[in-house]
Amino acid sequence: RHWKRVLGTKGKGKELKQKDSFRSSSPWSSPSRETSTPIDFSDRVEEIEKEPEVYERMAREQVGSKLHRAIASQWEIRRKDLSEGGRDLVEVFHQWAPLLPEDTVEHLLRQTMGRVEREVENWNVQKDRSPPHLWIFPLLPLIGPDSLLPCLPSLRSKLSLLISLWSDPIDPLGLSVLSPWTSVLDKKSMDLIVNKAVLPKISGHLETLVVNPKNQNLLPLTQVLEWRGLVGDEDLAKLFGEKFFPRWEKVLELWLDRKPHAQEIHNWYVGWRDSFPLPLRRTSVFRKHFYRA
Repeated sequence: RHWKRVLGTKGKGKELKQKDSFRSSSPWSSPSRETSTPIDFSDRVEEIEKEPEVYERMAREQVGSKLHRAIASQWEIRRKDLSEGGRDLVEVFHQWAPLLPEDTVEHLLRQTMGRVEREVENWNVQKDRSPPHLWIFPLLPLIGPDSLLPCLPSLRSKLSLLISLWSDPIDPLGLSVLSPWTSVLDKKSMDLIVNKAVLPKISGHLETLVVNPKNQNLLPLTQVLEWRGLVGDEDLAKLFGEKFFPRWEKVLELWLDRKPHAQEIHNWYVGWRDSFPLPLRRTSVFRKHFYRA
């Protein structure tokens, strides 16, 4: 009687057909016109509000339960989709959520967040070095950045380990792995990762920068400076003050002892100075060393 009245059907066959549309609905397929019908009757909202439990129970039991099973056992997070139909989970949620009771949607979201947490915990960085943002970020429009808070300590630790495992200390992959997280993780979390994993790598690489006025290779310098943004200027300046400037000034002193041409020295000095971005040159460390030179 409820569905005859709310949906405006004229017979039992149509009523059963409406119920069957829920039973046969697959979470991997788009909601059909018939499945969508209940929320489209805006002119009959009052009637629906008087007796909503029939629709809610039907939606919860027939559709919500299928989505629950799919997320629990069939959803492959790394593929981002519900494997049977190959549809993206975010897309599935956006199409089905308006048709489901609010508590069912909240339950499914909590379930999704739980799967993400377990995936982070089970991620073996030693065997799988794929960047985690590739499979976590597509879900953020659905679960929100705050959902990552419970797994933040594990995520920080594993991102740090991922960077420390690289054989090449200045591998550009590191930048592509960490840069996306600046818009999601708080500054404290990013600083912990950078201090633990990135700065030691950059420090070691900076030591490979040989100061040679006759044949200068600036590639190591360029590679280190690419980390500006993730690594703050003050931290970089401290590294240059410890690992670069003492050697640079020593070369300058030895060169000056040989009474070189003044213009040659001037060009060398200006060339090095202009190799650094202005904000870095304005730090107290750089001002001190360039003034001394």
